[in-house]
Amino acid sequence: TMQTKMQGRIIESSMDYNKFSLMESNRKVRKPHVKRLVAMLEMFPRMSEWLPILVNERYQIADGQHRFFAAQELNIPINYLLIEGLTIEDARRLNAGAKPWTPMDYAECFCSGGKKPYCLYVELKKAFRFNHDILLRLISLEDPITGEAFKQGRLTSPDITRTRTLCEYVQSLQKITGNIHRGLAFAFMELIAEGYNPEKLLKSVSKFYRNGSRIEPYKDTDEYARVLRTIA
Repeated sequence: TMQTKMQGRIIESSMDYNKFSLMESNRKVRKPHVKRLVAMLEMFPRMSEWLPILVNERYQIADGQHRFFAAQELNIPINYLLIEGLTIEDARRLNAGAKPWTPMDYAECFCSGGKKPYCLYVELKKAFRFNHDILLRLISLEDPITGEAFKQGRLTSPDITRTRTLCEYVQSLQKITGNIHRGLAFAFMELIAEGYNPEKLLKSVSKFYRNGSRIEPYKDTDEYARVLRTIA
């Protein structure tokens, strides 16, 4: 067992996973969240030192159960602070006060760890202010990923030049229509992938609006694609 000091408290470190247990009635452990933390710990091994888990005198985990399982999966020591008297009520208060990470938080974290697609995400988010789903599609192109895969560090950017060009086109489309819905952006990219000329498509949409017509808000990409094909 190792010990280090943190703001007057002693952080213990142990490889004996069996001595720890979960508090009954605490939040359920979510495997996707564990996977995210595994990815982060692989890039930032000292993260477990900066964010030790909190346990009571019975080694029940009041805060950090996902970090516990991530460390166990990587076979690295559990860093913890022992605070006597911690209860399930304390655990609930700690969980309630935790601020969820935003997509930008994940992107900046993975970017600082050297993952270039995430650095591209940060750059383009600041430049174009697209919503998260649109930006994911623009970066990953024909190999879209889920939001969960993004949080696990699996974003790829197969063609950065093409991504930048598409960003300019989508921004132009949004300026013409005043519509920032992801369905319209996805439909526009879909038509380009089918062979439509993006500049001619933008001119057609612009003319459509100059003539007093508008693209109504729709719920899905297929409806937007149908309208864009009609306009084109």
